Parts: sequence; C-alpha cells; structure tokens
Amino acid sequence: MPRNTDIKNLTPEKALQQIRKSAKTAVKQGRLCLDKTALKAKLGYTDEQADVYISTFNKNVGTPEEQALKKARKAAVDAVAHGRACPTEEYLKKRMKYTAEQVKVYLEKYKELERSKEQQALRKARKSAQGTASLGHSCYSDEALKKKGYSEKEIEAYQAAYKQSESTQEEQAKRLTRGHARTSAYHARACASEEALKKAGYTDEQITIYLATYEAAKGTEQEQALRKARYDAQEQAYRCRPLPTEEKLKEKGYSEEQITAFLQSYQMTLDKKVQKLLTKVREAMSKEEINPNDDSEKRIAKRSRAVFDDSEDRMVNDEEASLLLFSSCKHNTPSDTSCTQAAEHSSPSKRRLA
Repeated sequence: MPRNTDIKNLTPEKALQQIRKSAKTAVKQGRLCLDKTALKAKLGYTDEQADVYISTFNKNVGTPEEQALKKARKAAVDAVAHGRACPTEEYLKKRMKYTAEQVKVYLEKYKELERSKEQQALRKARKSAQGTASLGHSCYSDEALKKKGYSEKEIEAYQAAYKQSESTQEEQAKRLTRGHARTSAYHARACASEEALKKAGYTDEQITIYLATYEAAKGTEQEQALRKARYDAQEQAYRCRPLPTEEKLKEKGYSEEQITAFLQSYQMTLDKKVQKLLTKVREAMSKEEINPNDDSEKRIAKRSRAVFDDSEDRMVNDEEASLLLFSSCKHNTPSDTSCTQAAEHSSPSKRRLA
C-alpha cells in the first residue's frame, strides 16, 4: 500500500508530485496497484489524484514475474532491516509460496545485506524502539527489556533509538491516538463516537485526529468484512479454539471470500504460534532451563528435539509441531478438546483448507 502521506496540506501540483512518487515506490517494491475505490477510501484521493496514481503505476510496472522478484527483494531488505533471521528455502517455498527464482533472489539479497548476529540483534532492538515511539507508547524500562532477553548493548541501542524517535508529549499523544484509530479500523471495529472518546479522556484535537485517521484507514465495506474474518480467526487460533467448519461460518453469514480469509488466517496464526513456541523451547533447552520434574516440559523438550534433530534451521515438522502446540497449552486440561483440535489443524494432513 502507498504511504498515507498527508497531501491535504500540499499545493495541488505538489500533491500530484507526491502521488506519482508514491506510485513509483509501489512499483519498485513489487506491490499491486490499488484500484480507484481503494485509493479514494483509504487515502482520501480525489478522482483526478487516483487517476494520476494508477496511470503512473501502469507506466512503470513490469511483468508479473518482474514484480514478483521485486517483492521478494523488498521482503529480504525489510527482514534484514528489522533484524529478523533468514528463513530457509523450504519456508519460503511452502509458507510464502515463492517460486524457485523468488527464493534465489530473496536469499541473495538477504546475504548481501546481512551483518553479524550481534549487529542484527542491535538492528532489531532499534527497529522495535522506533516502532514503539512512532505509535506513541512509553519507552520500556531496562528491567522490562532484560526480561525480554535483551543484552546490555541491545538495551543501550533500544533506549538511544527511542530517544531519537520520540517527540513532545503532545505529539506522542497524537501518535497514540492515530495508532488506536488504525487498530480499530484494521480489526474492523466500529468507529468510536465523539462522546465515547471524550469519556476516554481524549481532547477535542485528539478526537478530530482519531476520526480522520479511522476514516482514512477503514477501507471499503468488503475490505472491512475480510479484515473482521481474519481478526476473528487470529483470536480463535491464539486461544487454541477449534477451527469452525465452513458450514458454521456460512451460518454466521460469511461469504465464500470471508471463509477463505478466515481459514488462511487461522492456519497462519497457528504456524506463527508454533514457531514462537519452538524458539522459546530451544532457548530454554540450550540454557538447560527445562525442568526435569515437569512432565509437560519434558514432553515439549522431547518433541522439540525431534523437530530440530536434523538441523537447527530446518523447516518445522508439522506433525511434531501440532503435538508441541497441544503440549504447550498449559491453561487447558488434558481432556480439553479445543486445544487438541487446534493442534490437529496446524498439520497440513488434517487442515480443511488445502
């Protein structure tokens, strides 16, 4: 999506220049062109501005294959910039649905830009701090960062990056307001009324900012319906709730498109949940923090060893991962079928969506 640069304060000529630049950037990053309706709803473009964006995009866009490669390169650049670990070829092919050429381009770009593990960790800390400040959130304390596993150098980098990114208290409050409005829009929640915002302690200026940001971020009715489906799926997967059947989703009034979005989001969320859990367990195992007297931890450790037996970086074995997810749901009793069903659906052989 093009950056939601505020063009309302620009002259008509400057606004069109900014729009052309935004379209060219979208092409370079391998993004798809938004249609006229989306440009008007999301970014507040006029008919003329939307036409300029689309025509500029179409003049500069390459073939679908070229755009796919650009997208892969951009993904690699972002991964390095945020200090993320490099994914395996198998992950890119199976999870990201990359072609062999996209995988090659991604890995080459990542290796070209990557630094040492320590430097990557510092990058990740800086990016995290910048994100926290840009959303108007308070800076984490040293103690909180240590609990998150930050080293002394990473804490230093985090604090320095936060101070560089933060603004005045008034500006931070505005950032937080925008963040809340975008979150509500992206989760397809109804926009809060002025009265509700006043009760929540918002000033008149913050209320104006909230309503304008929500309006710009909410998108079309169809997009909101898909967002709601994805968000509901994420919530169910995070709580280890069973995957609803297509029939039940239809009974709730879901369209075919919403059902597809729901099922895909549910799967992706479970995948991420398993990956995070495996990382934590692997770290605990390396530090010998697994309690030998805790049966649930022994089960997790055993299954984690099976998953990582071949190679530390190999793709997670889905059958083992599903068992691991079941073992990890400590808040559920052994007889709780919700977690069992959720775990079963993290395995491709048992998923309802191919």
